[in-house]
Amino acid sequence: MSQTVLIIEDDRRIATWLKVYFERASFNAEIAYDGQSGWRPLAA
Repeated sequence: MSQTVLIIEDDRRIATWLKVYFERASFNAEIAYDGQSGWRPLAA
């Protein structure tokens, strides 16, 4: 079972680069482009 990383970054290029980096390292990666939307997955 792989671990999940939540990336909160408003710059879409950086967020995408980080997502690719973590996925290549066998992590699941989710992106939130601001802090408000970053809290939503954690609250569920």
